[in-house]
Amino acid sequence: MQSHSVSLGFFDSDSPTFQREKPYVCIVPLTHAPKSVKQTNIEYVDKAVDVQDIRDSEHLFNLDVHGFQLVKHDTTFGDWHDGKRVVKEYYPHIAKLLKDTTGSLSVYIFDHSVRLGDHVPTPQRTRQVQGLPSMVAHVDYSKDAVIRQIQEDFPEQSEDLLAGRFEVINIWHPIVEPVEQQPLTLCDYRTAKTDAFPADLVYPHMVSENMMVRHSQPQKWYFIDRQQIGEAWVFKMSDSRAESDPEVSKCQ
Repeated sequence: MQSHSVSLGFFDSDSPTFQREKPYVCIVPLTHAPKSVKQTNIEYVDKAVDVQDIRDSEHLFNLDVHGFQLVKHDTTFGDWHDGKRVVKEYYPHIAKLLKDTTGSLSVYIFDHSVRLGDHVPTPQRTRQVQGLPSMVAHVDYSKDAVIRQIQEDFPEQSEDLLAGRFEVINIWHPIVEPVEQQPLTLCDYRTAKTDAFPADLVYPHMVSENMMVRHSQPQKWYFIDRQQIGEAWVFKMSDSRAESDPEVSKCQ
């Protein structure tokens, strides 16, 4: 596999602030807050890392071993500005893709995001399509946040879901092709088991929690060159089976 040296942003776990405060990001305007209140107390540091291109080696990576894998899929859907159409027409496609990939008996989808690179003109951004790609290493949900999300979004099924094995999985694929800027970069879970730390995400209606990732030398990072629409990353945020089976990957 070909290796590229790139700069990635990481959580600065050596920051004095981290020694006395839990990391947080406030995702609400602080217009009326005291000036001493900060939008975030998280400090980042850029590190040069070697990122390996898995093109032509996709078959070597497995969701339960590495925490991610690349799968093929066919889709003609393209109306990403219409959130209702995404839910009605595209969610079933993703549910089938996950069942086929994991062998799961059931799939529940609770959220989606559409992100555009900073090279995309502002007029193309809408309420449904507006986020920029994240430039720092992170996991979207902590284990505790995953459990709360399941209980809040699926209250009638949550007891049964949490009683058995459950996985929380991301699907990511481009909506234009090929990807030539800011490709998604993924870390082999086995090389970063002690490098993730919980951080609060403060919204107007709730407080969630993700995991910020510090840099360490053993980490192994991967991407795929010129990713196509029909190539989807499937990667884990959490797997309840990993609590009893250390050979099963999870992302925190």
